[in-house]
Amino acid sequence: MMEEQYYLDQDGVAYAIVEQQQGGSFQNLQTLVEVSSILAGQQDLYQPSDIQSEYTATPVTLSLPHTSSVNLLQRPTILPPRSDSFLPAIDQESRQPLSIPTSVVQEAPVKKPRKRGEAAQVRPCKVCGERAGKHSYYGGEVCPSCRAFFRRSVQSGYNATYCCVRDGDCEVTLKTRKNCQFCRYKLCLACGMKTTWVLTEEERKQKFEGRGKRKRNSEDPDGENIDGNLATITGFINEEEMLEVNDLVKTSGYFEMSKVNDMETSLIRDIIRMIAFSHRLPTTGQKQLKDVLGKRFRKIAKKLREFQLLSFKDREEILDQNIPFVVEMQICTFFNPDLMWREQFVPLMGQEEVDKLDKKLKSLNVAGLDDLQVQYSHMFNQPDLQDYKQLQEAVKEVGGWAQDACEYVLLSMVLLFCPDMIDLLERRRVEEMQLKFATLLQKYLNQKHQTEPRVSVSRFASGLNLVTKCKEVYRMVAVVPMEEN
Repeated sequence: MMEEQYYLDQDGVAYAIVEQQQGGSFQNLQTLVEVSSILAGQQDLYQPSDIQSEYTATPVTLSLPHTSSVNLLQRPTILPPRSDSFLPAIDQESRQPLSIPTSVVQEAPVKKPRKRGEAAQVRPCKVCGERAGKHSYYGGEVCPSCRAFFRRSVQSGYNATYCCVRDGDCEVTLKTRKNCQFCRYKLCLACGMKTTWVLTEEERKQKFEGRGKRKRNSEDPDGENIDGNLATITGFINEEEMLEVNDLVKTSGYFEMSKVNDMETSLIRDIIRMIAFSHRLPTTGQKQLKDVLGKRFRKIAKKLREFQLLSFKDREEILDQNIPFVVEMQICTFFNPDLMWREQFVPLMGQEEVDKLDKKLKSLNVAGLDDLQVQYSHMFNQPDLQDYKQLQEAVKEVGGWAQDACEYVLLSMVLLFCPDMIDLLERRRVEEMQLKFATLLQKYLNQKHQTEPRVSVSRFASGLNLVTKCKEVYRMVAVVPMEEN
């Protein structure tokens, strides 16, 4: 029997959270909204998101949560059901809401105001079908969860980045409402919810602190410094956190001078031919290269303290499911359009080995080395022409994002601990680990771009979007038939 627990929000509204214990898997990225819920001062639960490649922020001012009293153990499940145990909205209507004294609410102009303490009418949420709240939230008859989702979407500005991976008409129910943010947000607008009714930080302060008539910040009436406020609120990375990031970089072996000990001689020979004579990497070389990178990341993961805290099953699941995505991410970094061949192969072979190879090729009078840039098509097979253009854009976007070792390693950790589509025993623990690295990345970007806070916020959003992009690249190259060259 599922247990209902009732809570009061800051408006004095009672609502219920039903904890689900069913297992399963889901498809949506969670971290961005999880982090943005912290930035937006939201103590409610986060929602997963699918994010587009471009980031635009809505002019709002956000605040940090004042307490850390959120109990993750009371959060409703985000996994879709494995059985037919889903209770439709009509069954939930039979439940009687807890009678809690609230302010007088008028249901409709033709009805009399409900008296204090009187039980609220049970109404379905027009977005997901769950029991709607006692009030009209932002102009729509929705449940507290959809209200929180709508507010976070508007305050963070991520509502402009939502997209649907299907046809834009996904079914939104109590069980599926976290699967597609685009369709859920579209239903919020369709039921009458208005973005202009969402309060800014200044308006919220004046409302809840009783400081009279609400008004916008006179120093920034147009919200032109919203991104700056967001970066400032999040804070900068401190010395202890920076030491942890540096340890991660060291563990990753990013700056190792020589990395060819685990590479087959035939693979090194194929790479030399590719650089010196523009030969494409043969099928065997492609497989060997990905195997080498996969083994490296497995060794790195097993050294991480966070990874060691997980159960054996969860560790194996993360290695099997997420390592291929991390491998594709590193391969994309080889093809950063701003790099020449020497910089392209340093992450793979090490600076010392690249210098030796460069010296050897020059001694053999190989021409064109100074202007050589190895293309993706030289190293890997191409899909059909139409998809290849999409693949090129994705590789360029992923490969060109990281500007230094700290950014690359932190984003790799966010991708490694991504719980999407994984059958985990301790899903919440993995989510918390992913959130930790995402927060470190945000703080590091704030510190790095402290004179340009807008750049920090924009790069953080686009960086998290690469988690989905890396998976798209993997799926595109996975269907490409490998042919001998």
